[in-house]
Amino acid sequence: MSSQTSNSEKTGEGEPTAAQTTSPQPPQKPDLSWLAWLAVVLAATMGSVQQSNPAMTVPQLYNEALLLLPKVASETGTYIANHGLILGFFISVTISSFALWAMQKPRTGSNPAWSCMAVAFLLVLGISTLPHNRASTVLTQPAAFSPEQCARIIAETKSQAEATGFTTSRHRYHPTEDIPLSDIPAAHAFALPLLESRVLPTLTKTFCNESEDVGGCDVWLKDVFVVRYTQESQPSLGEHTDGHHVSFNVALSSLDDYEGGGTIFSHENEQVKKKKKKKDGDGDGDGAGDVALKVHRIAQGSVLMHQARIKHAGAETTSGTRWILVGFTELIPRSISGRIRSYLLDLHGALATKFTHKSIIS
Repeated sequence: MSSQTSNSEKTGEGEPTAAQTTSPQPPQKPDLSWLAWLAVVLAATMGSVQQSNPAMTVPQLYNEALLLLPKVASETGTYIANHGLILGFFISVTISSFALWAMQKPRTGSNPAWSCMAVAFLLVLGISTLPHNRASTVLTQPAAFSPEQCARIIAETKSQAEATGFTTSRHRYHPTEDIPLSDIPAAHAFALPLLESRVLPTLTKTFCNESEDVGGCDVWLKDVFVVRYTQESQPSLGEHTDGHHVSFNVALSSLDDYEGGGTIFSHENEQVKKKKKKKDGDGDGDGAGDVALKVHRIAQGSVLMHQARIKHAGAETTSGTRWILVGFTELIPRSISGRIRSYLLDLHGALATKFTHKSIIS
């Protein structure tokens, strides 16, 4: 008898095991927090659209918000990627909060990654509603360069191309057939002072004043290069944005030297398509045929300037050769407060809803 008792004590017979004493856990409910955040994001986006279009009905606001959502989401990724400190903070918070949530057994609450992504989206959406981000200017400056000066730049570029060829891979996502101005010594020697005296003052006055920086701005020429468009090599350039503050291009060729070509701004053609769709929907249009794109073709020596994050494209050059001098610039506010605001609160035209096209006298 004692032997049986001893064996029972050793084996733990008659005592409940840990599995028996632990009550069964209820099945894990699916995480639907993303639906709540999606509703918040959609409502905020509709509110942003309504701010610019107060006369819109709710269905119209909903449709416009669905079109705006992917644009803001894309710009949110770009904004985070372009701001090193914000990128580091966002990644560290997202990873650490998700790790803490994932280690919970059982997991309680919602996946914090949805919260982090939604907050980032709402931050950029909020920044886009600031007045200087709502409005943007596309500026044409006629006759900044003389025909003789344009012809000289083309001639020097051709001479350099014969010696070294064109580059076709300097820009990762939207490369052009070009040569940096700094690689064309003769053209660089006289063209750079022309840009500094005739183009950059106008650019700074227009786009720095738009950002309302009372201390003014210094301008940095980040990249300047001569581009060649021709049907045989590169006739056009797809829709894209530039990775800086303000872009400009100087028309080096006469309009008689080529057919087609020019600059297309996406926002203008979206408006054209909406007007055509509305017209066709009212029964006043035939609903057939392509929409005629609005293309900016400027005269030789003129300059086209715009904020870098506005979507644009190079229209197809159907014959002849189109030469342009392209510049990428960054505006650096002189005041500390201006630099902080420019760094954190300027989207450089990415989500602008009001566009002004104007021409000035050189």
